[in-house]
Amino acid sequence: MFRRRKGSDAAVAETFTTPSITEGAAEYVGACLEPRFTALPEPRSWREPSIRRAVDALNANQYIEAAVESKRVTRKFPDLHLGYVWLSEALTATGQIDRARIVLRQGLQKARSTHSICRSLGETELRAGNLEGAAYWWAQGLHARERLQPDDIETESYLYLSAVANSLTGLGDIAMALQRRADASRGGMVRLDPSESARLRVLIMDMPPASKEALAEVLRGVSERYLQSQIEAARERDERQTQESRAFYLREHQRKLDRKKRRKTGERPPAS
Repeated sequence: MFRRRKGSDAAVAETFTTPSITEGAAEYVGACLEPRFTALPEPRSWREPSIRRAVDALNANQYIEAAVESKRVTRKFPDLHLGYVWLSEALTATGQIDRARIVLRQGLQKARSTHSICRSLGETELRAGNLEGAAYWWAQGLHARERLQPDDIETESYLYLSAVANSLTGLGDIAMALQRRADASRGGMVRLDPSESARLRVLIMDMPPASKEALAEVLRGVSERYLQSQIEAARERDERQTQESRAFYLREHQRKLDRKKRRKTGERPPAS
């Protein structure tokens, strides 16, 4: 179905390597926190008739047809990210993960907007059981997405990284800030499929402590760059709610003491 050009495929794979924690934790964290890819607004929509046939076939689980239609999209609009994303999903659904990686990396070379491609590369790595590779691509997707604020509603990279943060110790505030960032972009609550979150948790449980700490460093770096105002606002809100709750408790406690005292003395309650 697809003609493979081994030389060009190898060149693409070499251009966009996925860093590994085992090759150096500091180098991995640095790679995750360094934005690498372009982010330009994309005016074209998947709803256009010449484009949407591919996603309609994909949603109907007609993967061969989806692949053929997605290839047509990439030929007609080589700088449009959608064709590469949909083609990779069709390939992944038929077990062709390595080919899906190559297609997505080709998209990184050509597409105007890359955050969805980075998110899809993360999903591909997740399905291959490579969580540290997935986290790298989601971080790159988040970097690219942040450059488009507020022009795009792509939020999956935020949600995946939020799920990673939720599965690590002491990063609950970062997880919530990432979720709030996604909610603000979409105008409502959007969450990952529970099976995806479960897959993440299992992979993180099996990671050595040094790898977990490297992921935590990535998330702290993302937080410092993009989320500090939200985290500080949430902490202030929580502190305000705590103070209000404490004041309410003290008022109620004092009322109980006053009522008890009046019962003993026979004193009438003050007029309201």
